[in-house]
Formats: sequence, C-alpha cells, structure tokens
Amino acid sequence: MKLMGLPTCEEIEQFAYAYLEGQLEPEQIKKFERHLQGCANCKRFVDSYREVARPERLAQTIPLDPDFERRIIEFLAKEGG
Repeated sequence: MKLMGLPTCEEIEQFAYAYLEGQLEPEQIKKFERHLQGCANCKRFVDSYREVARPERLAQTIPLDPDFERRIIEFLAKEGG
C-alpha cells in the first residue's frame, strides 16, 4: 500500500488485515490510524474485524452433546467417511 495522503475508506477496508497483522510500514500505520481517528465507520469496521479475526476466538470449539457426536461418528462410519 503506497499512501500519499490519508487512506480512503476503501483502502482502510482493503488493508485492514495487513494493518492488524503489523504488515504495514510505520509511516503507513500512522496514516492508517489518523484516518481511523477521524472516521467512526472505519474505526468500527477495523474494531469488528479485529474481534472476528482474534486467533483465540478462531480456536474456540463448542462442545458437542455426546449422543450427537456418537451419531455423527456412526453416520460417517456407515457412509465410509
């Protein structure tokens, strides 16, 4: 991302992942954050993106009911999966 001035809202959306992963240059980060300070919509977008992309959130699993898990295993065994 090469920015002459502040990034546009479209650039904020396009480079949100790179920003959150620390893949932008220090000067680009400053410009990115300056935009976020003045744009509530982009700040909300990046904050929500950050929440969804948290590694510990992605690693969470929901425990299955043991009976349901057993039925899935049996079904897969019958189907050859």
